[in-house]
Amino acid sequence: MIADLEFANIYKVLIEGGSPERLTNYEGYDGAPSVSSDGNKLVFESYGGDPDDSDGTCIWITELKN
Repeated sequence: MIADLEFANIYKVLIEGGSPERLTNYEGYDGAPSVSSDGNKLVFESYGGDPDDSDGTCIWITELKN
C-alpha cells in the first residue's frame, strides 16, 4: 500500500519499477487519470469529498514534467 489515504490521489511509477511519485496531494478525490498520446498532459477528475454521492466532479488537465 502506498499510503493510508481516505480518498484517491494520483501517483506515477516508472514502468521499470521504483518508488511511486505522488502527483496530487488533495484531501478529497483525484482519480480516473488519463495521459495524452504524446505523454505530456494528464487529465483527471477531482472532487472535495466522496464523488459517489456528488452531483459531479471537476475535470483538470495538467502538464507532466519529464
